[in-house]
Amino acid sequence: MREETYLQVAKYGFVASLGTVTNYTIFNILKYLIYGTIISNTISTIITIVETFLLQKFLTFKTKKKYVIELCLFLALASIYYVADTSILIFLIDWIGISSLIGKAVSLIILLPFSFITQKLVVFRKRLN
Repeated sequence: MREETYLQVAKYGFVASLGTVTNYTIFNILKYLIYGTIISNTISTIITIVETFLLQKFLTFKTKKKYVIELCLFLALASIYYVADTSILIFLIDWIGISSLIGKAVSLIILLPFSFITQKLVVFRKRLN
């Protein structure tokens, strides 16, 4: 890996950690307040998407132009992650009976590597003009 990639991995790790804490905390607070798995995950995901897009764009990958393209790609991939995340949560929490604290942690750990790879290679990649 190039030095730039190592730095991006470190910054991504920071932003992803912040997003993970946001997502995990909001999800579990809403779940505790007796909202269902899907509603809790939808609200926590929307808040995390906004936070993560802005931080990844301007802090981690520092892309300048192509804001609309990056936003559309980010939202498309976020939709895929949302479906995967919700499916994992329904399986772990609602079907198997694992606590939401553990279920959400497992889901986030599973999806995190895919998030970095797709954000670096698809959303925030350097594009030719």
